[in-house]
Amino acid sequence: DTPEPNVRDNADSDPDSDDGDQPARHEGMGGYKQMKRYGYAYWLPKMDWSTRLLDNDHAPNFFRAQPEFATRLKKRRQQVLHVDGGVRVTDMIEHWLHARPLSEAQEEIILEFATGFLMVAFRRDVWGHLKGQKKLTSESEVLLNGSVPLTLDQITFFHDAGRPDFTSSNTIFHKGDPNILLKFLFTNEEIIDRKGPKARKHWDTMGFRFLFRNTELLLLGTLSSARHRRWKEEFFCIVHATNPVLPVPDSTHFIQPKSSKIKDRFPAHAATWHTWNWPHGVAPLGRPVKGRDIIAATYAGNPRVNPTTFYKSPGKQPVLFNKSPPQLEYEVDFIGKSLDYVTRKMNQRLARAR
Repeated sequence: DTPEPNVRDNADSDPDSDDGDQPARHEGMGGYKQMKRYGYAYWLPKMDWSTRLLDNDHAPNFFRAQPEFATRLKKRRQQVLHVDGGVRVTDMIEHWLHARPLSEAQEEIILEFATGFLMVAFRRDVWGHLKGQKKLTSESEVLLNGSVPLTLDQITFFHDAGRPDFTSSNTIFHKGDPNILLKFLFTNEEIIDRKGPKARKHWDTMGFRFLFRNTELLLLGTLSSARHRRWKEEFFCIVHATNPVLPVPDSTHFIQPKSSKIKDRFPAHAATWHTWNWPHGVAPLGRPVKGRDIIAATYAGNPRVNPTTFYKSPGKQPVLFNKSPPQLEYEVDFIGKSLDYVTRKMNQRLARAR
């Protein structure tokens, strides 16, 4: 069955019609119900798939009573296109993984690529969220291509509230363990809070989570369970090493606003982030590296990554890792490059690694 658009009578008449007695045609008002019933087939007759925009015959009928929603939708278009491009990248990863037999070197090249791809998608969504909330002092394209790491300096510079507030309290659901926070951010694993399972709610649909789930399913179907588990553990380590400051997700926000008790001491729209101390630093620095270099230089010796201690008295600040974090080779090789370039470059690397 082809889903029927929603049509309702409009007592004020259709603003685009010459005949005031004609009912206005409204589409999309019950879209969430139609999507549950028909899935993506709901959009088939309504979209111009060459541009991924609403077809000209249908576009005027959407959002008649909610023009502000259409405006918000346009602002998210870039994020939607990022997800679409990301899906095409996961299709390439699937193709490479199924080009059997894979040598060990080829497998490592694909996993390195997947790690960089997903880490950059995470960064891009965090900055994109702040942009959508109008919380950035700059809307530079570098923020939305995933090349800017999440550090104290970068957040202070680009976030309109200036220096962020931090929390790493052991009373929070992750109990001071950054790996639990990263599992909450990326996976569907049940994380228990003081009130029971912690809800991810609407930001569960963030693009980086969708891409991570897609990629992980591909790896589960290709790698041994032990190799997949090791890749996942190392992936979380690499995400944190390249982004020492992490979002604080509560049930309704991606970046948690400051509590009312302290908000009067900070600018409007100020927000709380997570941070941990790296007493021995994060390495290696000064050159683009592979993920395994970060694991070998930073994590092999079970580094201390401690919850940050904060001082209540004015003028005292916690000592944080505040250098530029390690940069992955993926960032240098592939950020900003076309899909054709990425495909050609990876095919060349895989051919040489046979």
